Amino acid sequence: MEGRVSSGTLAERGVSACAARGRQVVGSFLLTVLIFSAIRIMVQSFRVVGSSMEPSLHDGDSILADKYTYRWLRLPRRGDLVVFENPHAPDRSSIKRVIGIPGETVEIRDGQAYINDHALDEPYIMLPASDNWGPSIVPPGRYFVLGDNRSYSNDSRTWGWLSEQRIIGKAWIARWPSNSWDLIVRGYAGRAELQARLLTIPRAVTRHP
Repeated sequence: MEGRVSSGTLAERGVSACAARGRQVVGSFLLTVLIFSAIRIMVQSFRVVGSSMEPSLHDGDSILADKYTYRWLRLPRRGDLVVFENPHAPDRSSIKRVIGIPGETVEIRDGQAYINDHALDEPYIMLPASDNWGPSIVPPGRYFVLGDNRSYSNDSRTWGWLSEQRIIGKAWIARWPSNSWDLIVRGYAGRAELQARLLTIPRAVTRHP
Protein backbone atom coordinates (compact mmCIF):
# COMPACT_ATOMS: atom_id res chain seq x y z
CA MET A 1 0.00 0.00 0.00
CA GLU A 2 1.43 3.34 -1.05
CA GLY A 3 2.04 5.95 1.58
CA ARG A 4 0.45 9.31 1.13
CA VAL A 5 2.07 12.66 1.89
CA SER A 6 0.07 15.84 1.76
CA SER A 7 1.22 18.76 -0.35
CA GLY A 8 1.35 20.85 2.82
CA THR A 9 4.06 18.61 4.29
CA LEU A 10 6.13 18.87 1.12
CA ALA A 11 5.86 22.65 1.17
CA GLU A 12 6.99 22.78 4.79
CA ARG A 13 10.01 20.64 4.00
CA GLY A 14 10.87 22.87 1.06
CA VAL A 15 10.69 25.97 3.24
CA SER A 16 12.86 24.29 5.88
CA ALA A 17 15.47 23.33 3.27
CA CYS A 18 15.52 26.87 1.89
CA ALA A 19 15.87 28.27 5.38
CA ALA A 20 18.77 25.92 6.11
CA ARG A 21 20.55 26.91 2.89
CA GLY A 22 19.95 30.55 3.73
CA ARG A 23 21.48 30.10 7.16
CA GLN A 24 24.50 28.40 5.58
CA VAL A 25 24.96 31.26 3.11
CA VAL A 26 24.65 33.88 5.85
CA GLY A 27 27.02 31.94 8.09
CA SER A 28 29.60 31.61 5.31
CA PHE A 29 29.30 35.31 4.53
CA LEU A 30 29.75 36.32 8.17
CA LEU A 31 32.74 33.98 8.50
CA THR A 32 34.31 35.49 5.37
CA VAL A 33 33.78 39.01 6.74
CA LEU A 34 35.26 37.98 10.09
CA ILE A 35 38.36 36.44 8.48
CA PHE A 36 38.83 39.43 6.18
CA SER A 37 38.49 41.85 9.11
CA ALA A 38 40.99 39.86 11.17
CA ILE A 39 43.48 39.90 8.29
CA ARG A 40 43.02 43.66 7.88
CA ILE A 41 43.66 44.13 11.59
CA MET A 42 46.86 42.06 11.55
CA VAL A 43 48.29 42.71 8.07
CA GLN A 44 48.36 45.67 5.70
CA SER A 45 49.81 45.97 2.22
CA PHE A 46 52.03 48.82 1.03
CA ARG A 47 53.94 49.74 -2.12
CA VAL A 48 57.49 51.08 -1.94
CA VAL A 49 57.93 54.51 -3.51
CA GLY A 50 61.44 55.82 -4.11
CA SER A 51 64.95 54.46 -3.73
CA SER A 52 65.80 55.09 -0.06
CA MET A 53 65.71 51.37 0.85
CA GLU A 54 67.78 50.04 -2.06
CA PRO A 55 69.18 47.46 -2.47
CA SER A 56 66.90 45.73 0.07
CA LEU A 57 63.69 47.11 -1.46
CA HIS A 58 63.20 48.79 -4.81
CA ASP A 59 60.76 51.37 -6.10
CA GLY A 60 57.51 49.58 -6.96
CA ASP A 61 58.06 46.59 -4.66
CA SER A 62 54.99 45.50 -2.69
CA ILE A 63 55.27 44.57 0.97
CA LEU A 64 53.02 43.20 3.69
CA ALA A 65 53.36 44.80 7.11
CA ASP A 66 52.65 42.69 10.18
CA LYS A 67 50.72 44.89 12.63
CA TYR A 68 50.33 42.12 15.22
CA THR A 69 53.93 41.56 16.37
CA TYR A 70 54.68 45.00 17.83
CA ARG A 71 51.23 45.33 19.35
CA TRP A 72 51.11 42.02 21.18
CA LEU A 73 54.42 40.12 21.06
CA ARG A 74 57.50 42.33 21.23
CA LEU A 75 59.00 45.76 20.60
CA PRO A 76 60.93 46.66 17.42
CA ARG A 77 64.47 45.30 17.25
CA ARG A 78 67.57 46.55 15.51
CA GLY A 79 67.54 45.50 11.88
CA ASP A 80 63.75 45.36 11.59
CA LEU A 81 62.19 47.12 8.61
CA VAL A 82 59.32 49.18 10.01
CA VAL A 83 56.44 50.89 8.26
CA PHE A 84 55.35 54.09 9.99
CA GLU A 85 53.46 57.34 9.63
CA ASN A 86 55.79 59.94 8.16
CA PRO A 87 56.44 62.55 10.91
CA HIS A 88 56.20 65.42 8.41
CA ALA A 89 53.34 63.97 6.34
CA PRO A 90 50.98 61.95 8.57
CA ASP A 91 48.85 60.99 5.56
CA ARG A 92 51.84 59.17 4.06
CA SER A 93 53.62 56.01 5.19
CA SER A 94 57.38 55.40 5.05
CA ILE A 95 59.63 52.39 5.55
CA LYS A 96 63.08 52.46 7.19
CA ARG A 97 65.40 50.19 9.14
CA VAL A 98 65.66 50.29 12.93
CA ILE A 99 69.24 51.15 13.92
CA GLY A 100 69.03 52.42 17.49
CA ILE A 101 66.57 51.34 20.20
CA PRO A 102 65.67 53.11 23.47
CA GLY A 103 68.59 53.60 25.84
CA GLU A 104 71.34 53.12 23.26
CA THR A 105 73.89 55.73 22.24
CA VAL A 106 73.84 56.23 18.47
CA GLU A 107 76.58 57.90 16.48
CA ILE A 108 77.58 58.10 12.83
CA ARG A 109 81.21 58.77 11.93
CA ASP A 110 82.12 59.16 8.28
CA GLY A 111 79.05 57.13 7.35
CA GLN A 112 79.73 54.27 9.78
CA ALA A 113 76.98 53.72 12.35
CA TYR A 114 78.03 53.06 15.94
CA ILE A 115 75.89 51.68 18.77
CA ASN A 116 77.30 52.27 22.26
CA ASP A 117 80.65 53.02 20.59
CA HIS A 118 80.69 49.70 18.69
CA ALA A 119 80.68 49.72 14.88
CA LEU A 120 77.49 48.23 13.45
CA ASP A 121 77.84 45.52 10.81
CA GLU A 122 75.42 46.40 8.01
CA PRO A 123 75.71 43.94 5.07
CA TYR A 124 72.60 45.43 3.44
CA ILE A 125 74.35 48.73 2.54
CA MET A 126 75.88 49.02 -0.91
CA LEU A 127 76.87 52.70 -1.02
CA PRO A 128 77.68 54.05 2.48
CA ALA A 129 77.38 57.78 3.08
CA SER A 130 80.16 59.92 4.53
CA ASP A 131 78.15 62.01 6.99
CA ASN A 132 78.41 62.44 10.75
CA TRP A 133 75.69 62.49 13.39
CA GLY A 134 75.52 62.38 17.19
CA PRO A 135 76.41 60.88 19.53
CA SER A 136 72.99 60.93 21.16
CA ILE A 137 71.01 58.60 23.46
CA VAL A 138 67.73 57.23 22.10
CA PRO A 139 64.91 58.36 24.45
CA PRO A 140 62.28 55.96 25.86
CA GLY A 141 59.57 55.10 23.35
CA ARG A 142 61.68 56.36 20.43
CA TYR A 143 63.78 54.74 17.71
CA PHE A 144 66.60 55.82 15.39
CA VAL A 145 65.80 54.67 11.85
CA LEU A 146 67.74 54.94 8.61
CA GLY A 147 67.24 54.06 4.96
CA ASP A 148 69.61 51.48 3.49
CA ASN A 149 70.47 53.83 0.63
CA ARG A 150 72.04 56.28 3.08
CA SER A 151 72.98 59.04 0.64
CA TYR A 152 69.39 59.26 -0.67
CA SER A 153 67.25 58.75 2.42
CA ASN A 154 65.25 61.22 4.49
CA ASP A 155 65.35 59.62 7.94
CA SER A 156 66.24 60.14 11.63
CA ARG A 157 69.37 62.05 10.68
CA THR A 158 67.07 64.75 9.34
CA TRP A 159 63.85 64.66 11.36
CA GLY A 160 64.99 62.98 14.58
CA TRP A 161 63.62 60.08 16.60
CA LEU A 162 60.73 57.94 15.41
CA SER A 163 57.99 57.70 18.03
CA GLU A 164 56.76 54.21 18.84
CA GLN A 165 53.21 55.54 18.44
CA ARG A 166 53.80 56.21 14.74
CA ILE A 167 54.91 52.67 13.90
CA ILE A 168 52.31 50.78 11.87
CA GLY A 169 54.01 47.41 11.66
CA LYS A 170 56.97 45.25 10.72
CA ALA A 171 57.69 44.54 7.06
CA TRP A 172 57.11 40.83 6.77
CA ILE A 173 56.85 39.78 3.13
CA ALA A 174 58.09 41.51 -0.02
CA ARG A 175 56.92 40.93 -3.58
CA TRP A 176 59.38 41.87 -6.25
CA PRO A 177 58.13 43.02 -9.66
CA SER A 178 58.66 39.41 -10.78
CA ASN A 179 55.56 38.57 -8.68
CA SER A 180 57.51 36.16 -6.46
CA TRP A 181 56.99 36.55 -2.73
CA ASP A 182 59.90 36.39 -0.27
CA LEU A 183 59.97 36.44 3.51
CA ILE A 184 61.94 39.35 4.91
CA VAL A 185 64.36 37.67 7.30
CA ARG A 186 66.74 39.81 9.39
CA GLY A 187 65.79 42.83 7.34
CA TYR A 188 66.21 41.51 3.81
CA ALA A 189 64.65 38.85 1.66
CA GLY A 190 67.41 36.27 1.43
CA ARG A 191 71.17 36.77 0.95
CA ALA A 192 71.16 35.38 -2.60
CA GLU A 193 68.48 37.84 -3.70
CA LEU A 194 70.34 40.70 -2.03
CA GLN A 195 73.61 39.80 -3.72
CA ALA A 196 71.87 39.66 -7.09
CA ARG A 197 70.51 43.15 -6.50
CA LEU A 198 73.93 44.46 -5.53
CA LEU A 199 75.18 43.50 -8.98
CA THR A 200 72.35 45.15 -10.89
CA ILE A 201 71.45 48.32 -8.94
CA PRO A 202 72.32 51.53 -10.83
CA ARG A 203 75.38 53.30 -9.49
CA ALA A 204 73.70 56.73 -9.72
CA VAL A 205 70.39 57.20 -7.91
CA THR A 206 68.45 60.43 -8.14
CA ARG A 207 65.16 59.80 -6.36
CA HIS A 208 64.25 59.35 -2.73
CA PRO A 209 61.00 59.64 -0.74
